[in-house]
Amino acid sequence: MAEEYQASRVHLKDFMQGFVWHDFKLILTEWIEQQRITLETAGKGFHADGSNVTLNDVAFIQGEIVRMRLMLDLPQTLIDNMETEEEEQDG
Repeated sequence: MAEEYQASRVHLKDFMQGFVWHDFKLILTEWIEQQRITLETAGKGFHADGSNVTLNDVAFIQGEIVRMRLMLDLPQTLIDNMETEEEEQDG
């Protein structure tokens, strides 16, 4: 049997309206923007230091952006999962 969530939807919604989540979102958003700038530079075929960009470099940067966006969605994803589980239990 899977473990049950410790927080409720109310806890998560409160968290999403709080200062910690606000600051965390700001940091992630800044990181995403920095990665986009890096990706734009990489699109020109070279890193800021002048070295050549490989497809692996571009894929890595894109992967980092996806991971950061998923982190931004995490609280809402948890809420959605809780709602789905409750609906399945109800019926």
